[in-house]
Amino acid sequence: MIYELQKLVDALLKLASNLPSFGSAYYVRIGLSLVLVGLSTTTLIKSRRQGYRAMNAAIERLKGYVRSRSNQAELLTATSLRALAASISTQMQCPPLTDGAVAEAIRSVALEFEDVYSGAALKRRLQALNQPLKELDPNGNSLLCLAIVDRMVAYFLIAQLKLKELARNQIVTEAAVFAISMLVWWISRGLFAYASYLLLLLWVYPARYAYFAFIAFRADRFWRRAITQETAQTGSATRGSPPLFGSQLDSKLDRSAYPIQSTDTKYLTLTWAPVEEAPFFRSRSLALWFAGVHQYKYFEVRNLERKLLRYQKYLPKLDGELIRKSSGAQACAAICRRLWILTGHSAYLAAARADAQSSAKPRASVLDTGGDPSVQT
Repeated sequence: MIYELQKLVDALLKLASNLPSFGSAYYVRIGLSLVLVGLSTTTLIKSRRQGYRAMNAAIERLKGYVRSRSNQAELLTATSLRALAASISTQMQCPPLTDGAVAEAIRSVALEFEDVYSGAALKRRLQALNQPLKELDPNGNSLLCLAIVDRMVAYFLIAQLKLKELARNQIVTEAAVFAISMLVWWISRGLFAYASYLLLLLWVYPARYAYFAFIAFRADRFWRRAITQETAQTGSATRGSPPLFGSQLDSKLDRSAYPIQSTDTKYLTLTWAPVEEAPFFRSRSLALWFAGVHQYKYFEVRNLERKLLRYQKYLPKLDGELIRKSSGAQACAAICRRLWILTGHSAYLAAARADAQSSAKPRASVLDTGGDPSVQT
C-alpha cells in the first residue's frame, strides 16, 4: 500500500515538473488584478461616502430654508421645495436631492421645532411642515427606477455589480484559457508556445479594473469639492482641480457617476434604468433583493436597524426613567429618531419620543398635526 502510494506521488511530482511554465507575466497579471480589484472596491466605497457627504451638506442648506419658511405656508409646498432642492444641488454640484432627501430635511426640522417650541406655536409650525410632506413621494414610484429613490445607492450598487461581473468573467476566462493551453500542450508540446499568446489577451481585465478605480477616484474628487465649497459661484467649483481628476464629470468617460448627476427623471426611468438595472432581474432571488434596496439611504438605514437589534432589550421598557438612567436606552432612542427621519415610519418616532411622552408637561408633537407626516417609504 505504501509502495503504491509512493509511486502515485512520484508520478504526480514528475508530471508537475514537466508542466509548461506560463512565465512571470501570468503571475504578475493575477497579482495585479487582485490589487486593482481591491483598489477599485475601496475607491468606489470612498466615492459613495463623499457623494453622501455632499448630499448631507446640501440637505443642511435645504433645512435652513425650511426653517425660515416655517411661518409662510405658501412657500412650503412640495413643488417649491423640489425646485429649491434642485437649485441647491446644481449650485453645489452634488448628487440631486430626491423626494426622500427633501422629506429627510422636513422631518429633521420638525423634530428640531419640537425640541424648541411648545403649544400652539409648535403645532402651527408642524402643520405647515406636514402639508408638503404628504405631497412628496419618497418611494420614487416604487420599482420604476432606483436612482429616483436615492442616487448614491443606484451609483454604488450598479458599479459594484459591474465590478463583480468583470471579476467573475476573468475567473472563468482564466480557467478556460488555462485548460485549453494544457490540452494543447498535452496533444503537442510544440503548439503550446503559440497557444500561450492567448494569455496576452487577458491583460484587458487589469486594464478594466484600473479604469474602474480611475473613474471612481474622479467621482470622489468631484463630490469632495461640494463639501468644502462655501459659495456657489460660477467657476469656483473647478478652481484648483487638475483637469483629469474631477474638474467635471464627462458623459463618455464617467459612465457610472455622470448619469447619477442627471436631473432628467424621464431619461433615468425610460433610458438609463432599463439598461443598467436589467442585470438585477436575472433571477427571482436577486430581483427580490433588489426590490428591498429601494429605500432612501439604504446603507445607513440598514446599519441603523442592525444597531437597533443590539438594543432590543430596551425597547419594551423604553420610558422616561430608563432613558435618563441608561446610556443604552439613550442610544436606542437616538437611533429610532434618525430612522424616523430617514424612513418616516411612525413606530420609530413613537419609540424615540418615549421620554417626552412620560414627561409631566404635555407638548404638541409631530404625531399631533392632524395629518400623517411619516410618509411610508
